[in-house]
Amino acid sequence: MGLVVIRPARDEDYKVYTRLLTQLGTGDPAPPPSRWTDEIRGQTLCAERDGAVLGYVFGQSLAGVGYVRNLVTDVPARRQGVGAALMRAIAARFRADGCARWCLNVKPDNAAALALYASLGMRARYRGASLRVTWDALRGLADAPSEVTADVCREAHDEAVETRWDLPRGQLAYARAHGWVLRRVGLTAGVACFNPTFPGVFPFRAESRVAASAMLTALRPHALPEHDHVRLMVEDDDALREALESLGAEVTLETLHLRGEIPA
Repeated sequence: MGLVVIRPARDEDYKVYTRLLTQLGTGDPAPPPSRWTDEIRGQTLCAERDGAVLGYVFGQSLAGVGYVRNLVTDVPARRQGVGAALMRAIAARFRADGCARWCLNVKPDNAAALALYASLGMRARYRGASLRVTWDALRGLADAPSEVTADVCREAHDEAVETRWDLPRGQLAYARAHGWVLRRVGLTAGVACFNPTFPGVFPFRAESRVAASAMLTALRPHALPEHDHVRLMVEDDDALREALESLGAEVTLETLHLRGEIPA
């Protein structure tokens, strides 16, 4: 059995990437080849042995924070140190990009992953959930009609919004740079980043149901005609989650958000 080699992802890795993505069990649809080429591939590392890809890690370098978005090891290669090797490699890339801290989301019941992340200095901060809900159902989010409206979230607002909601610095700029639709309520009463091609909203933070409804109402015209639903990532907000579930939203994924300093 040969050595495990960590290398940058290539165009031709798309097929194995989509296959391994299903093993995360998130229920998320695979991104199209164009998104793989334009956004994901350049920030992805693959673990390879004897010409076969054993796993990959996709991580975004933000403003001083590395965000590990996906880490997956193929089932036959698990418990062989592949995940740890990929995490060490992405940590080195983050450090080279000027990041001192990193974060990620993990399933709360993934004991092996939690042990790995704890060994790398990561600690739990809050819980979250991905919810699938129809746009029509979201009309009932606000208890009554409101004059509250959502405005475009521009670069000048990022620092105040990210500070208010404890978001990794640079997360909003990253979404904006990749064509997502950003909306906010007031200065910091709410923020939502919508990726129409997914379709999903992340991050999604709101001080009230009215603020959440205003942002989703502003995002609805940007949804693609073929999508009658949207996925909302609700973090550290049980009240908003319960409100969405009362409207029929389906919880498709439970998460635990971890953060820590990147080890040397």
